[in-house]
Amino acid sequence: MEEFKALLRKYKKVIQRYYVQYLSGFDAVVLNDNIQNLTVCPEEESVIMSSFVTTLTSLSLKQGDEQFDFQGLRLDWFRLQAYTSVAKSTLSLREHPEIAKMMNTVIFHTNMLDQVERLLQEVSDLTTIWSVTLPHTHTHTHTHTHTVSHTLTHTHTHT
Repeated sequence: MEEFKALLRKYKKVIQRYYVQYLSGFDAVVLNDNIQNLTVCPEEESVIMSSFVTTLTSLSLKQGDEQFDFQGLRLDWFRLQAYTSVAKSTLSLREHPEIAKMMNTVIFHTNMLDQVERLLQEVSDLTTIWSVTLPHTHTHTHTHTHTVSHTLTHTHTHT
């Protein structure tokens, strides 16, 4: 994992160039197409979604030396999810899963530009998904080892 982290840090600029091009050249186009296909879209939601497309299409490789900050875009995505989740909303993301999927992809791609270190921490820290109780480790390991070795020494193959 440490080797992977080191490589990601070493080639951060290359990865950023890739995601800048991907966000502006593909994600923005697909998202715009999805938005254009909506039959009903209230004004406030339309403004937010249009701002997503504008933000993404305005990205350029010239920004490579600048610090990216997509926190506002991510907050707007959360805001849009909240707006569309209320019962009285005329636009439901449940009825348009392609927009939700695309925006979740966009969020991941933006994280690769401005949140690489946080993303590395999230995916490399196994303590959140794997916990070991240390006082019982010796007993559990001994019992497990005994069981496994007992099984292995008493296993016969039939030919």
